[in-house]
Amino acid sequence: MFALSLSWNTNKYRDTKKQINEVIEAGFKAVELNFSLTKKQVSEISKLSKKGIIKVLSCHNFCPIPPGIPIKKAMPDYYSLSSLIEERRRLAIKYTKNTINTAYLLGAKVVILHSGRVEIPDTSRQLMALFAQGKNDSPEFRNLADCLYSERQARKKPYL
Repeated sequence: MFALSLSWNTNKYRDTKKQINEVIEAGFKAVELNFSLTKKQVSEISKLSKKGIIKVLSCHNFCPIPPGIPIKKAMPDYYSLSSLIEERRRLAIKYTKNTINTAYLLGAKVVILHSGRVEIPDTSRQLMALFAQGKNDSPEFRNLADCLYSERQARKKPYL
């Protein structure tokens, strides 16, 4: 069975029933709960799941969104499991456990995790822009990608 991630239409809806109806109209019977759903939205989806309207196959960490994180800032690694800052790592563990519990309660068999990151300047938007311009074989793209890789390799040890 295939599932459609609700990241596809989460920004479009705050009405969970309309969001799920759009998924069903697109031909899907199952969803992946994404990382920007509120506790209320997850509860509403749970009710729809119990009625057999939709099945939840997976939950993307963090689900539901941890309290105090604005929806626009929700990211799967808002709290990093590899953080060198103890409190942030503890929060990542706490909310990852919450996601696992949410998945269990919804009958989902899979939890998607971003297991951490090396704290380096993010050049992914620059790489994506070059790619979108068809420059993924250019020296500029290759140089930027190589620099990113080298920097990550040089700094990775304390994060592992």
